[in-house]
Parts: sequence; structure tokens; C-alpha cells
Amino acid sequence: MGLFKKPPQLFNANGKERRVGVEIEFAKMDLQTATEVIHRLFGGKIVPISAFELKVVETDFGEFRIVLDSALVRENAYKKVLGGWGINFSHETRTNFEGLVTRVSNTIVPYEIITPPIPISQMNMLERLREALHLGNAYGTKASPFSAFGLHFNPESPTLTDANLLLNYLRAYVLMHEWLLKIGNIDFKRRISPFIDHFENDYILYVLNPGYQPDMRQLIRDYIYFNPTRHRALDMLPLFAAIDKDAMNDYELDKMLIKARPTFHYRLPNSMLDQSGWRIATEWNRWVLIESLAYNPHLICELTQEFLNSKAQSFDKLNGHWLGLINRSIKILEKEVSY
Repeated sequence: MGLFKKPPQLFNANGKERRVGVEIEFAKMDLQTATEVIHRLFGGKIVPISAFELKVVETDFGEFRIVLDSALVRENAYKKVLGGWGINFSHETRTNFEGLVTRVSNTIVPYEIITPPIPISQMNMLERLREALHLGNAYGTKASPFSAFGLHFNPESPTLTDANLLLNYLRAYVLMHEWLLKIGNIDFKRRISPFIDHFENDYILYVLNPGYQPDMRQLIRDYIYFNPTRHRALDMLPLFAAIDKDAMNDYELDKMLIKARPTFHYRLPNSMLDQSGWRIATEWNRWVLIESLAYNPHLICELTQEFLNSKAQSFDKLNGHWLGLINRSIKILEKEVSY
């Protein structure tokens, strides 16, 4: 696997190698150029969808999408908005609007490359893509004072039936969140944006309670009750929608924004394409540590008890001590992972 570490469980419940979809947000490089980069690296065929979306299909890995990351333009919602303002949507209006949006995208609204699901053992191809984008002067999180661009991983879940394992994923992430913020040097613009909000403290205490042992339906319902939003650094809604579609119908959720898929949606890392030392593998390997902790219930229990016994009831109140505990735990977990 090269630079990319293997998770403790490489295969899904059907015995097939798990796959990972990746979303890379960037600016400065335009849509056409980014599409040509992908075409040059992976072959296939370029298919125009709109002024704000292109695809590269029939590559060795599957279909890549390159889009302007705004629902307003990706779903042509701007036509309805302009019509509501009494603006005649002529060719000239469309051209002027699309030109304006393209200019704004260089500072605020990112372009986004959405990869096909990639087998974990073939993730090295992502560094080829990262290097080509870097050499093409694509910018990431530091593109402007207003940009809050990120790198998202969508790792296929190893299970769709084991509620205890999925609960341990949630616990592992909660326990490691402060460490991930620090070690990943998560940009301030991203921290104050709503897109990577952490779980509220009441939910953190709820899932860390040692007596909390829900079945799958209860785990999903509790998650939605406390988190009726996509704005979480670890967003479980797409996975839970794939597991139990009926549970989603019982709550007030914007279902148009929830595409059921059997994956976690981890969106915490920065996108630092313009920095020569940055690697996608580094961010992935931190996710693997979350998975490794999820598969180590004894260590989860130790860390949970340490937190609960502190009576701080909030990680930011024991930050220095807590980060030291996590650093020691990381050394244990790193012995368990391999390339």
C-alpha cells in the first residue's frame, strides 16, 4: 500500500476489499484544467454536464466528478432564484452569472473532485492526483481569508449490522477529536465554519456512558435525535440511511442532502494542495488510527474511564493532560497498523 496504512479490517461483511471515496476541495485551478489533469492521469473520457460540472468516465477506477461545490449551481437552482427575482434567464444572463460564479469560486466557493470508490490497497493513486494538482497551482484551505476547504474521506463501513462496532467508531472519534484538531492543525476558518462541527457535549456524554449498549435501531435513532444535521466532522447520516431508511423518515431531516451509502463521511482534514510537504496519506493514516481504536475496546474503556473520572465533563477543560493520554494511546495503536 505504500504510504497508506491498512485499517484493522480490510474487508467488508461480504469478504470484499473495502473501498474509499475521496473529495478534494480546491481553488485557483479551473474546472476544465482539473478535469484534464484527471484525464491525463487515469484515461477515460471527458463528459461535460454543465458550466459547473464535468465528469471523467470509463477510467480504470470508475467515474470522477469535478464540480463547483455549491448546490445553488450544481442543481441549477440559480435559474429558479433568478426567475423569482423577475430576471429573464437569457443566454447573456446565464453567461454573465456563470462568469461571476467562476470568479467567486477562486476565493470562497471551492471546486471539488469526487473520486470513485477506490480499493484501499490502491489508494496510492491519490498521491499522483495530489501531486499533479499541486504542480498545477491548485490551492486549498489557505487560498484566501474566506476559504474553508477540506479533504473528505468516505470509507466503506466494515459492517452494516454490528451496532456495538459502530458505537465504538463513534466513541473512538469522540475520544480522539481534540488530538485530531491539534495534530492536523485544523485551520481556524474551518473550525468556525458549521461544516465540521463537533458533537454536542450532551451526546458525547451519552455515547461514552459505559451502560449505553443500544441495538442498531436505537443507535441510529439516538444519533439523529442529537444530531439532526449533516454538519458534523464525522457525519454518520449517509451510513445510517443505508442501514435503516425507515428510521430517517421519523425525523425532520433534509433528505435531499442525505444520500444513503454504506460509508462513514469524515470531513475534518484541511485541503493543503498548495503546500509541498502535505500528503493525503498523512490524513488517511490518522483516520486509520480512529479505526484502530474502534477495534480496541479495552483502550476505549480505559480512555473513557479517565475522562469520566476527571469530572471535567468537557475535553477542552483537560486539554493538555488529555492530549498526553491520547499521544500515549497513539503509540500503542501505531504498533497495530501496517502498510
